[in-house]
Amino acid sequence: MRRKQFAVWACSMIVGAGLVIGGCQKEEDKAPATPTPTTPKPAPTAGTDASKAADTAAKKVEEGAAKVQEGAGKVADAAADTADTAAKSTADAAKKTGDGATAALSAVDKEASSLIDKATAFIKDKKLSDAEPIVKKLEEMKPKVSPEIGKAIETVRSSYDAAKKGADALQAVPGMK
Repeated sequence: MRRKQFAVWACSMIVGAGLVIGGCQKEEDKAPATPTPTTPKPAPTAGTDASKAADTAAKKVEEGAAKVQEGAGKVADAAADTADTAAKSTADAAKKTGDGATAALSAVDKEASSLIDKATAFIKDKKLSDAEPIVKKLEEMKPKVSPEIGKAIETVRSSYDAAKKGADALQAVPGMK
């Protein structure tokens, strides 16, 4: 039995050696006769990498600022449109209250209408610091005015708030004041 084991082992070794030797032969005829020269790439320097990173960052900041400015412009346009709507509502309300209203109510509505026009003009001109006290005064007058003027006051307030958000968004971006 030992002889059989030795024979199997010896055969296994011969077959294994044959596979190793046969599989490890070099094929020199496939290798190129002369190696192709390669020029090494210059080693990256900290200066070039930093400048590329700075350029990329600057481009992204500019793109972001442009998007914020575009969005703020849309908000400002929407606020101006809302202010126009408020002015039209005020004019309509003044026409409706003309004949049947009492003199006191008519005077309050006329004052509110005048203030709405001023606030609307300030919002359109992006003079929000001038519009703010007028909007506050209009809100104080709201319980004393007709429902139509009250709706116009709400519209002016919402347009002021939208314009304020747009202005705040612009100031949040560096260099966009």
